[in-house]
Amino acid sequence: MQSNHVRYETEETWVSKTNVINYLRCPYSFYLLESGLIAYEDTISEQEASLIERGTAFHSSVVAEAAPLTEYADPQQLSREESSRTFDIDLVKNHKLKIMGKPDAIDVLKGELIPVEIKSHKNVQFSDKLELAFYWLLLEQYQTKRTISPRGVLILRRNGRPEQVDVEIRPTHVQRVHRLLREIRDARVNGVSPKKCKCNVCTKAMADRIDLATGSLSLISQMREEHVRCLEEFDITNYEQLRTASTDAIVARFQEEGYSVTPHKVNGWKHHATSYATGRIIVFGDPPPLHNGFLALDLEYMPETSFVWLIGVCIVDSSGHEHFSFWADNRSEEKSNLKQLTKLLSANPSLPIVTWSGRTADVPCLRKATHQLKIKHLMNVMEPRHLDLREHFLKAVRIPWPWLGLKDVARVLGLTRANSIGGGLQALGLYHEYCTTRRKANRRELKNQLLEYNRDDLNALVGVATRLVSLQRTVA
Repeated sequence: MQSNHVRYETEETWVSKTNVINYLRCPYSFYLLESGLIAYEDTISEQEASLIERGTAFHSSVVAEAAPLTEYADPQQLSREESSRTFDIDLVKNHKLKIMGKPDAIDVLKGELIPVEIKSHKNVQFSDKLELAFYWLLLEQYQTKRTISPRGVLILRRNGRPEQVDVEIRPTHVQRVHRLLREIRDARVNGVSPKKCKCNVCTKAMADRIDLATGSLSLISQMREEHVRCLEEFDITNYEQLRTASTDAIVARFQEEGYSVTPHKVNGWKHHATSYATGRIIVFGDPPPLHNGFLALDLEYMPETSFVWLIGVCIVDSSGHEHFSFWADNRSEEKSNLKQLTKLLSANPSLPIVTWSGRTADVPCLRKATHQLKIKHLMNVMEPRHLDLREHFLKAVRIPWPWLGLKDVARVLGLTRANSIGGGLQALGLYHEYCTTRRKANRRELKNQLLEYNRDDLNALVGVATRLVSLQRTVA
């Protein structure tokens, strides 16, 4: 869907789809935007702006391929048609629910109106389901078939091409939308308290106005929204109350409410509350087996195709640090680089292989790439020795900060970073620019930037791992 911001000048009771998505992303930034305290530009980062631009281009390409477009008709007129897909949708209003919006398209099938959304990402996201549920409620007044089950259609970008995915709209999705409508209307009247999240407003535009010492439970690691609500019902509303409460009593209350919450999870919450309250790093688990050295690994790859265009490795042992970078412009070079990686890992059989979030990112990518290129030995060498350091943090360490991104943790541990690239999304944007530009000087400059970015990530990973070993030894 096109992501251009539209500010509807309407009564407080009217809610648009844009309102729902903005509120879902961050209630606090939604409230600031609605109140005129910030501009829309404050809510999006450079990476998000780049994604919006790419999403708009993908949306335009899908619509262009659908040409000639069906002439616009209002939903009531569309419901009389046998079969069609209409892209040129004007603003639709549901006066009963006081909601309004513009689906990217509407599929008509014998009186059934099915909302269609165009997304430039690959996988179905929870917010996509809520958007379709919102549009289903918006179009419900025009449905002439009353026995149909709610559903919608997503057009996703997979392997560079549009791919249609049918999505079931479950009762829980509809219920969540109704709840969001109530919360949005309440927020407009009563405001929203600051709750730290990873949106651009909380991390940059308004970061100086959000005090971590306020004690909000929403900042506790691995605590979901329903956990916060339950704890508040138990009269536990801040860090201090959480850290001093009885673990067994909290677990028992959650069980009474039908939640399966373990003492280990509650103790993890309490450790994080203690870290916030004291401003210290709390270490409560076993140290990682890195005392005798390790190999740090960081990949840069295309998420849709698992094409690994850059492999960064740093060997850390008693002799010091040694860096390796393997760049690929095509599948043949990628295969050669993966074989080089296999040799490097095999040549250091006693060293653990450390990643950050590798269990959900680098390892699945390598598994897919080696399968495509028929390189079987690499995963046999790597997986038994792999240590995801972020997973270790979740099990054994808490820091006085809400997130566990590598850059966040490095900063809290006092490690400085030199590279100006903001993150993986920006790096992907630069790589896309590298692939599309023809000027050799520009390509060389972009390649050097990306190599430096990868090395900076490796240095951060090495620094965090080394610092963690030191912390573990001290605490132990």
